[in-house]
Amino acid sequence: MNASAQRKLAALRADYAAEVGRPFEHFFCPVLYRDEPAELCQAHIVNAAFRGSTKRRTIQRADVDHF
Repeated sequence: MNASAQRKLAALRADYAAEVGRPFEHFFCPVLYRDEPAELCQAHIVNAAFRGSTKRRTIQRADVDHF
């Protein structure tokens, strides 16, 4: 995972900890409501196939992103 993705993951972990009172152990998936070991990837917030879409990304479970 590149440095940008690691910073995003750290920010997500801190945000989760601020809400729940502890950081997630692996990665808390807001779609599945699970914190378990999983391959992670950088996911586009708006699909890159849409012309003119933002290039912003977030961290996502690869199995959810590739579904």
